[in-house]
Amino acid sequence: MHLSVLLVCAALQPLSPTGVLPHLLPGFGAQGPALGDEVTIETYDFAVRAPADCTAKPMVAPALVKFEQKKDGLNVVLRVFDPPQAATVGTCVENLMKYFTREWPGHRVLRDEEMAVGDRKGRLIVVEWKDSVEARVVVPRGLRRFYLIETGGPAKRVDDVLALLRAVAGSVKIGLPLSKAEEEALSRRPALTMQPSLAREEWARVMVQSNRIGWQRTVIREEKLDGAAAYGYESEVVLTGHDGRSTRKSRGAFTPDGASQTCEFELLIEEKAGRHAWRETATLKGGDVSVVRELEGVRSESRFRVPEGTFLVEAADVARRLIAQGPKGSCAMRVLETFMDEPRLDMIDIGSPERPSGASADVVLLLVKVDRSRFEHQYYEVGGGLWKVVPAGKSVTSIERCTKDEATK
Repeated sequence: MHLSVLLVCAALQPLSPTGVLPHLLPGFGAQGPALGDEVTIETYDFAVRAPADCTAKPMVAPALVKFEQKKDGLNVVLRVFDPPQAATVGTCVENLMKYFTREWPGHRVLRDEEMAVGDRKGRLIVVEWKDSVEARVVVPRGLRRFYLIETGGPAKRVDDVLALLRAVAGSVKIGLPLSKAEEEALSRRPALTMQPSLAREEWARVMVQSNRIGWQRTVIREEKLDGAAAYGYESEVVLTGHDGRSTRKSRGAFTPDGASQTCEFELLIEEKAGRHAWRETATLKGGDVSVVRELEGVRSESRFRVPEGTFLVEAADVARRLIAQGPKGSCAMRVLETFMDEPRLDMIDIGSPERPSGASADVVLLLVKVDRSRFEHQYYEVGGGLWKVVPAGKSVTSIERCTKDEATK
């Protein structure tokens, strides 16, 4: 189980970058307003073109890139937010309006409307305060990632501000095509099979440095799904902190080829301010996905397609154990996270069995680049047992297998 899913008690904040800066690509010709070069930011899976009279400046997340006009001094900033819990555009706009109320008391809303952002739809908010005007567009990608395009200037130049915003928003591309190397890595993913040795119950502690903040229980078993041999799984993660407690539960099943999958997911957060709940039930059949979601009591249903071979995120946690039993090499897999409608891509380097210090059996290291943006070291025993998950970079949170008593007491 990857750690970004586990850190459900964290404050609403963007994920940190992994040192991948935007780079410029040649422009592909002016279409409509004069546009300059395309800036692609692979880490956050989008590209955008600056108006020809702007310069592009890479920034540090959550601000990703800033376009500055050379003459008039207006600018546009693009930001990204990955909330640890699912959210909606309405929630983001509500928080944005709270910000304006706090920072700009007495502001006036000039516009609150839908706006085209590339081939997607966003929500435009324009506010005026004293002699200034600010414009923001919130663009969702599922319920776990949001892009924010913002600009501003003197109130008397509101038309220029909106023209600049629309020029940038119209050029946005969300969801970059796979590179040749990524396509080849996908083709190398080994065919998965049923392995009786994978059935087990495991306990693990969740650590921040040397402090235990919670535990994880995992059950894997053999069962039937749509008449075919399948892996069934259950997972429960409990984290405690100064502000409350979170409980994350999931259960489901999948056939090794990924053609048939189910998952029921629930996240409960109990804190002084109250109790919050997020739920999702997903079914994947040959690339067709049906989901029922409930966010803070609001229910929705949707259907969409994903490329065949995509794994639901909980099934992927089990599938990586099988990949670790294969030969040394590299591959990739598509993973559909909860509350998302588009799969991410995970690149996987598979090591050779070794006996690291502290291990009681040979383990295989999977170096996983998750969603083009962050790395995890995932260690699995020969036979499929989890040994340890440690993120690369500055994160200090890890998962370590242990006994039930060591996990819960």
